[in-house]
Amino acid sequence: MGTRRITRHEMKQDEFASSIGRLTIWVEDNIRLLGWGAAGAAAVVGLAFGGWIWRERGVERAEAAMAEVEGAFVAPLAGEPTASGAAETFATAAEKYRAVRERAESVIRDHGGTPAAARSRYYRALALLQAGDLSEARRALEEFIASEPDHLVVPLARRAIADIVIRQGSREEGCALLRDLTTVTSPVLPAELVLIDLAGCEAARGERAEATRLYQRVLDEFPESGYASEARSRLQDLEQGQAG
Repeated sequence: MGTRRITRHEMKQDEFASSIGRLTIWVEDNIRLLGWGAAGAAAVVGLAFGGWIWRERGVERAEAAMAEVEGAFVAPLAGEPTASGAAETFATAAEKYRAVRERAESVIRDHGGTPAAARSRYYRALALLQAGDLSEARRALEEFIASEPDHLVVPLARRAIADIVIRQGSREEGCALLRDLTTVTSPVLPAELVLIDLAGCEAARGERAEATRLYQRVLDEFPESGYASEARSRLQDLEQGQAG
């Protein structure tokens, strides 16, 4: 076919970028879902009408600030197609994710204890990740998990940490983190995606038989999944002697 063989290093970079891309897409698609429960949750814990009003107004201010974080996160770069309702654009990705991080840090500082502050910790971590600051992104993700262990997106944060660990060269640790995630049932992280991640990690470690088994498991257990074609393609590459 005359196609250029992709090097192992390039495949690692592409896999990491693809992983973070999926993470970003989920967040963009669920921004409103993540925000709708905040005001109601604050109302429930109000102990008196006056206290409820004070807290509700504080939550409203926090949510307004959080909207600025989310707006920056989904904003297009200059020259990219602009989504309906987009309020701003950024000249570069670096400028965009710097704005996300700074706005998120402002919400955390000014509105600590609110649901918006919890979500801001996650967005700050994503911004660091997109900016390539892997060590700081890992610390931020770990802080988010420690502060919000029951949050909806914790499984996504754990997956991002595994990606970072693998990217930093600790494949055995990264595979172990992904293996732990295969036991987690989450409405926001498909089980088959974690299996694909783990298979790729095992293949990179030279565990081709285990990688083959995991890809085949995706095909057997999730034949209708949108990730089945990816598992099939990677399995074929593995059988042809390429990295998984």
